[in-house]
Amino acid sequence: PHSPKPAGTGIQAAPGLMDVSKTLLVHIISVDGLAAPRPGVQPASLKPYVSYQIRGYREHFTRTGSGPTFRFEDISRVAVRVDAEFCKWAEVEGLQLLVFDASAPPAGATEEQIGMIGEARVPVLQLLASPHAHVQGRYALQRQASVASPAAPVGAAGSMGTIEISVRWLDEGTAVIPPPGAKAGAAR
Repeated sequence: PHSPKPAGTGIQAAPGLMDVSKTLLVHIISVDGLAAPRPGVQPASLKPYVSYQIRGYREHFTRTGSGPTFRFEDISRVAVRVDAEFCKWAEVEGLQLLVFDASAPPAGATEEQIGMIGEARVPVLQLLASPHAHVQGRYALQRQASVASPAAPVGAAGSMGTIEISVRWLDEGTAVIPPPGAKAGAAR
């Protein structure tokens, strides 16, 4: 198996991945054990949804669920160009998932005021190793300590539940992706 090699300032994808267009399948499986994001809210009344964005591509939102444990089974396809920018994103940032409570009344711009339950960063560097790479797991949702709880040390974070996801490349076989502006059936 091929492993990514450093290329100047970052990582380069394996042969067969670099400088090609590929479809990334992002599967938001479920959330579990969600904690209420604000005082006085019972976990059973939560209306969770998940949001994520791959740099340079449209933000994705799941449907809204109910309760502290919910199976989304949300699968989205994101056509990406595996270039230096994508490799840098995979190496440095990874996939950031944000879980919100849709039942929270809009009240401002802080995490608590916008109803954010928590966030998780999923390391996706492994995807650059092979067109068959797969990242799957359950990740803790974290939230920075609120200004409203001065007893917590600065920068302390608390677990707000977990999110289970899977990220992999779509096996497109020998499919030809036409260049921008070409008709779908024209490149054969």
